[in-house]
Amino acid sequence: MPKTGGQHARAVRRCRVEWDRQVADARRARGLRHRHRGLLNLLVLGFASGLTTLRRIEELSEDLSGVARRLLGLAKRVSDTTLFMLLGGQSLDGLRQTLVGQVKALWRSKRISNDLFPLGVLAVDGKSVWTSAWKTIEGAKEAAGDNGVVISSLAMLNAVLVSSSARPCLDLQLIREKSGESPAFREMVRRVADSFFTLFEVVTGDAGLMCRENAVVLRGLKKHFVLAVKGNQKKLFDYANSAFAASGSPARLVTTDHRNGATLTRTLHTLTVSDVEDLGIYDAQELWRLEQVTVTDLGERSTETRLFISSLPPKRLKPSDKLGLVRLHWGIENNRHWTMDAIFEEDDRQPCQLTRRSVEVGCWLRALAYNIVATLRSSAPTRDGRAQPWRRTAQLLRDLLIGGRPEVLPAHLA
Repeated sequence: MPKTGGQHARAVRRCRVEWDRQVADARRARGLRHRHRGLLNLLVLGFASGLTTLRRIEELSEDLSGVARRLLGLAKRVSDTTLFMLLGGQSLDGLRQTLVGQVKALWRSKRISNDLFPLGVLAVDGKSVWTSAWKTIEGAKEAAGDNGVVISSLAMLNAVLVSSSARPCLDLQLIREKSGESPAFREMVRRVADSFFTLFEVVTGDAGLMCRENAVVLRGLKKHFVLAVKGNQKKLFDYANSAFAASGSPARLVTTDHRNGATLTRTLHTLTVSDVEDLGIYDAQELWRLEQVTVTDLGERSTETRLFISSLPPKRLKPSDKLGLVRLHWGIENNRHWTMDAIFEEDDRQPCQLTRRSVEVGCWLRALAYNIVATLRSSAPTRDGRAQPWRRTAQLLRDLLIGGRPEVLPAHLA
């Protein structure tokens, strides 16, 4: 049944971004044809529709329905040159506040919640957002590749609420030149705790974030941590392996499931800090060891072992919850990172590479776009018990904007 004009307008309005007052227009006042925030919304909704180049977003602007054009404040088709110049001159001011406002509005409206883990879990992980072998920009890191060619790159930390099935992005932090993930993490996690203190209680991270300083910061913020331990912390890594080998303690949990024609058996062992010795990590309470054995339908067998250190009191969670907490962290890779690379092509296509700032602006706009698609996908009806494909959700959003197929507008947008 076709949607009415009012329903169409409400659906577009729900996808439109409400920009923070600090987001300023750097364009010259003379000769302007389009509203500044309309252009920013066009970019965000273009990215959310799965369009990865400014030329494709220009085509979208030409195809927009009258309702969408009016609500976005666009007079007519917007050229890719106009969009490129806007990105090149756009300030970063207000973009983080806009993302915070977007997430808070989604939380208040109950479109996102901690439906996967009631404690609330924030996963933090780094991701490349720009690489080039033929140019560099100020602030980019440079390293020689395997063939001797110098590669320039920019990477950002992502903070994602993985305890929500939508897995929204809460914040970004550029990893600065001659710096690393840990300093960027400490800067970002303080902001996230200040903006979203009640949304999460546990922070998870890979081994690159595992150090005493990060543990001190997290416990000072009254947040618990579950951090991976790998060979980069050799003393702790070796000691944890030997401690588990010597303990002889029985497995806390063994689970088996089937995936893609393979059988996966996961075994969880734990050791409290009092069982070992001072690990040098502030307020650490427990070590976790997770062994995963994969047997394919052809009989091929592989084993993967992961170690974690946690500040959670040993009796706070059941063994099944500890395993679930570890698996939740992988949601930042399987959802946020995969989507940004496969759907948004973030690492391969940056719409404006004039400066480091313009690349950052593109990352913030894509983060806003990702949250729109992720929220729509999580609230849409499932297909065969699974969430809709990301590309399908992006295509439905594009159908909404152009109004070409009003009969297929998803009911959850109305």
